[in-house]
This record gives sequence, structure tokens and C-alpha cells, in this order.
Amino acid sequence: MSVTVKLIQRKEKTNRRGFAPVCVRVIDNRKIRYVSTGVSLPVNVWDVNNQCIDPQSDYVRFQSAIDAIRQKVLEELSSSGTGLQSHRNIVRPTVEQYFEKEMELLRVCGKLGTFDKYRYCLALLRHSGQAQQYIDRIDRAYLEIFIAFLKQRGNTNNSISTKLSVLRALYNKAKKDGVVSRDNFPFESIKISWRKTKKRAITKEDILRIRSLDIEDSNEVSSLSFARDMFLFSYLLGGINFGDIARLTADNLQGGRLLYTRNKTGKELDFLLPRDAVSIINRYRQDCEDESQYLFPILNRHIHITNQQQLNRIHKVLGHVNTNLKEMTRMLGLDISLTTYVARHSFATVLKHSGVNISIISEAMGHRDVKTTEIYLDSFASDRIDEAMTNLL
Repeated sequence: MSVTVKLIQRKEKTNRRGFAPVCVRVIDNRKIRYVSTGVSLPVNVWDVNNQCIDPQSDYVRFQSAIDAIRQKVLEELSSSGTGLQSHRNIVRPTVEQYFEKEMELLRVCGKLGTFDKYRYCLALLRHSGQAQQYIDRIDRAYLEIFIAFLKQRGNTNNSISTKLSVLRALYNKAKKDGVVSRDNFPFESIKISWRKTKKRAITKEDILRIRSLDIEDSNEVSSLSFARDMFLFSYLLGGINFGDIARLTADNLQGGRLLYTRNKTGKELDFLLPRDAVSIINRYRQDCEDESQYLFPILNRHIHITNQQQLNRIHKVLGHVNTNLKEMTRMLGLDISLTTYVARHSFATVLKHSGVNISIISEAMGHRDVKTTEIYLDSFASDRIDEAMTNLL
């Protein structure tokens, strides 16, 4: 019986983000084998009839990698004459190659913050001489060498844990893709004690002092008044990240509420807009007729078009904001140096000290287990969160 080889997308394995893996399917003597290409794509960009990625898609750059795996499968079938022996011998990328593939996918998806974490971790692995190791050869010794390298560079335990979490995420992806054995997990035997960092939060009284601080009004993103408004806006709306603030448009305003999807996690959030937050929006909003216009003068949709351009602009403006917040720290004589991150922690801490149930206020903002906190958040209706947030001012 002839052997058939076909590129398919396994839609039955579609994840929560709508991505499904592309595989080489080999049917030999009625036995079906799947060889992972290591590439997952949105289900709507795969052309089933032509066994390829839609040429008009942003993901078309992955086609060459997919074709290369298919060609290796055909070559093995041709040389062995006895069918496909081991797909792991076909797909055996190095740590560097797997990082680069995942980073390209992150870039296409616009996950540039995560992309930067992967890029930095890969740079360290290259510097340590471990990037060229096959990813299926990662073991305890490999990890211990990397840890020793990081310690020699002066990295703290928390910093080392962060780097290992990136490498672990990559390894888990390789396991799902069938590139490494599902039975192996060398990270389980590696324990790095995480040192709890001091929470950076200010009191409700300090928030009110910031709110009433006498500053000359200005719409410039480099001004003190803009920095104060961004700090207060974040504080009033669940500690919203500055990057998420920058991307808000009129579409996110619905019936006196702010509805947006957090860029970092993809989680959908829904908050009642306090009066102070509405005033801040009205102070900077320029085109009320254009629903696609950004609410704040951070991004310009005609200038900051690509994800990288947006990220660069957000980073630049955030620098201005945090510099001005440090100046406000001096003006108010605060013990804690103000940053947008302090607004996020203060949101959780003020509500917690006000007696609000920790689960309702998303202890995740200071909780070690983010997944647990997200479960807590999902279990409460918006009206309960709205009631809790009346304690903010």
C-alpha cells in the first residue's frame, strides 16, 4: 500500500487563543502518524485545499519552516523504504532555533513585551554557550550550568527564577509540539527560592494628596499634570497597565464603563468609570466623533502603525511619566518613589486595608499565583467589584 503525506492543521487541538498546530500527516499501511512542524496558527489562515498558509496572512513567513519539515519526512520515507521511523529525529531543533521560532510568532501576534523577555533570555543562553544544545537534551545539568552562569553575573534568585520561567515555558511548548518527550521535565528538580519583595504601595491619604496637588494644567505628555492624571487613572481603574491605557479608544467606553482586554494576558476586564476617571478622559480626548481615536495623546494611529512603533512610543512616554512622578515624590515628601507600578499596587492595597474581600479586589496584583487570582476574579460579578471600588477615594 502506498504512503500518503499531507500537511494538515489539527483543529481538534485548537487552544483558547484560536491557534491550532500544523502537522505532517503520514498514512502508511492504514497507520496514521503525525509529525509536528512546531508551528501553530490561527485556524482561519490555513488553506486546507492547498496545504499552506494564506499568502496574504501575516503568518506566511512560517511556510518555509513547515515545508522544510515536510521535505525531511519525505526524505526519510524515501531513504528508509520501511516507513517513518521516528519523528523526533526529523524535528530536532536547538534551543536557539526554538527560541527564534517562538519569538517570531510572538512578534506577529504583537506580544512584544513577552518577545523582549524571550530575546533577553536567548542572549544570556548564547553568552553562556548553551544556545546550540538540542532542546530535547535539556536536563538538570544543563539548567545547573545556566544557573551558575547567572549567579556569576550577579543575578538575584528572583531574577534567575524569571529567566528559568521563560526557558520552562519554551520547553513546555516543545513538549506539546512533540519535540521533546512528555515524560521528561528537568525543571521539577530545580528549586530556586523566591524572595518576597516589598510591596510598593502608598496610602489612601497620599493618593488624595496627589489628587489635590497644585500643578499647572497641561495636555503635554511630558508634563507633571499628565503624569499625575495617568497615575490616578491607573489607580482608579484596577491598576490598569500604562500600555493598556495608551491603547484605549472610544470603543472601550460603553454605558459609563471601561471595557478592555489586557494586552499582557488577554483577559477581558470591565470597570465602572468613576467621576474622576471620566474627567481625566474628557481632559485629553480630542475627537469625540472618531470611535477609533485613542483616548489619550500617547499614540497616533497615523504615525504609530506597527506594533514595534507603538511599543517604542509607549516606552518613551512612560519614561516621561515616571520621571515626573519622581518629581512629585519629592514635592510631596513621600517615602516611596512614585511610578505607574505604584499605582497598580496601591489600588489593591488601599482596598485591602479598607476591609474589602481580597478575592474581589484581585489579590493577583500582589499574589504569587496569578492563575489562582484570575480564578477568583472570574467568580465575581461586575456589580460586586463596582461596590468594592467605591472605597478608592
